[in-house]
Amino acid sequence: IYERVKRPFRHLKLTAEEARARLNYGRTATSLGDSFSANRELIAALKLFEILKNRSGQTTALLSLSKLAIDKKDYEKAHSYLTQASAAVRKSENPRHGVQLKFLEGELLRKTGKYARAKKRLTEAQKLGEKHEQFNLMQAAFNSLGKIAVSRGETKEAKSRFLDAVKIIDDLRSPLAADEFSMAFFASKIEPFENLAQLLLNDNKITDAFGVLERGRSRSLLDAMTGHAGRSSKVSEKLQQQLNELRAELNFYYKRSDSTAGTEAERHKTDINRIEAKLADTTRRINSIDAAKSNSRRNRAESFSLRDLQKQLGKTRT
Repeated sequence: IYERVKRPFRHLKLTAEEARARLNYGRTATSLGDSFSANRELIAALKLFEILKNRSGQTTALLSLSKLAIDKKDYEKAHSYLTQASAAVRKSENPRHGVQLKFLEGELLRKTGKYARAKKRLTEAQKLGEKHEQFNLMQAAFNSLGKIAVSRGETKEAKSRFLDAVKIIDDLRSPLAADEFSMAFFASKIEPFENLAQLLLNDNKITDAFGVLERGRSRSLLDAMTGHAGRSSKVSEKLQQQLNELRAELNFYYKRSDSTAGTEAERHKTDINRIEAKLADTTRRINSIDAAKSNSRRNRAESFSLRDLQKQLGKTRT
């Protein structure tokens, strides 16, 4: 989509729209492991934001380029981008930028073996993330702190930090419990579960390790299989459609807020608060309808039976 729309935006001289499209293209390419396209689009987006004098957009592009460079293990370039980002963050009105900066600085220090400084910076990122309710960055910071503890042989500390990350992931998942969202969310947040399981395996706690992995992986599968129970009524289908539309709208404003500032950013913040309130209300209504279903359906949704799972998967897939 971003590949298709960026050229028409340029042709129509819609510079702001082209900049945002290229920024989102670059971030998506980073997630998909396409570092060449990601680098090309993020640099193009940065140049456009500079022309527009959009500080928030510049900051987001620099932070995204920093992450890409760290992922590519180009630590010299990552340091250069983070230095530029640090100066931009001081002028940014978006508190999320400060959290991202500290986290990425901590990651760079961790990956270059500077564990003491990395721990300090990641702890700052975690606390700042808590202050500004940036829970996804909080769990990422906890996970990285756990990795540092592993590298230093501090097993007890590592377990504690991985558990902190897992708890945040569980809490993040709960308010938006739609099936496709759960699957996608857990697919990108499975690492703390795997890290904790590895520590348990090292202690020969095989049963506990298996339980942790099941908690992270199987629940996504179970949610997808049981989440449709009790959703067949027209009222429930209508609410589910409304939930999906609200989530898409919220995601749109989240992305826009990353590259806007000033009055426009305030408008986006107002819109985000309004949509989040609607989302919470819709979720409560759906949960209320689900709770009113028959005991048999509710039991199927809330409990796991290996025999039932085998029946649903079929003989050819078990």
